[in-house]
Order: sequence, then structure tokens, then C-alpha cells
Amino acid sequence: MDVMSQIYQFTIHVTAYISVYTLVLMSLDRYLAVVHPIRSLTLRTQRNAMIAVVTATIVICLVNSPTLTDYGLFQHQFGGQDRVACINMRLLPDETDETHYGFASRTSSVSVIASYHPRAAQVFGPSVCVSA
Repeated sequence: MDVMSQIYQFTIHVTAYISVYTLVLMSLDRYLAVVHPIRSLTLRTQRNAMIAVVTATIVICLVNSPTLTDYGLFQHQFGGQDRVACINMRLLPDETDETHYGFASRTSSVSVIASYHPRAAQVFGPSVCVSA
């Protein structure tokens, strides 16, 4: 079950980035077609488009590969019931750390930041993906 959670999270991350970068590649193609129509004829081929998409997909999968080890199943109690959640295990507070503010505040703030991350990747480029 832990492996399914990791694959699920990996798929979510990868598809978000692939969507963004495919749109970036399409925008680049349209830019070349409009601004440099004659000079770009040799660049804008089906073969080059395939190479660009496959390269972007491979890079995105490599950059997001830590997701496969970061996520796991977290067992906790809520309302007197045993629950299991698939979360980023690196967000869990260390038992020896007395300065943490609690699990819920950490995960909610990271969720808010993560929801804007694909847009940040689109604006700032691959450096944002590597540092995340």
C-alpha cells in the first residue's frame, strides 16, 4: 500500500509539470512560427518536437524522483478512529525537535505553497523545480 501511495504522488507531480512544460514548448513553437516563419522551418519538425517532449518528460521524471521516497503512509487517530494518510514524511516533526508548531500547520502551509509551484515553475523555469 505504501508503494501505491508513492506512485500516486509521483504521478500527480509529474503530470502537473508535464502539462506546464508542454504548454511552454507549444508557445515556443508558435513564437517561432510567427516571428521567424522561414528560418524556423528546419527547427519546427515533427522529429524535433518529439525529441523536445521526450527530453522534457525525462527531465521532469528525474527531478521529481525524490517524491518516490518522500511520501509514505502515516497512521494517526482522529475522532477516536484509526486513520491512514499518504503524506510527505519529511514534513513530520522530529521527536527531539521542541520548536515545531504541529503537524497540521506545517502541512497546510506547504499545501498552499505547493499549489502555486507549477505556476512558479512556468514563470521562473527549471531552477524552481530543482530547488523544491
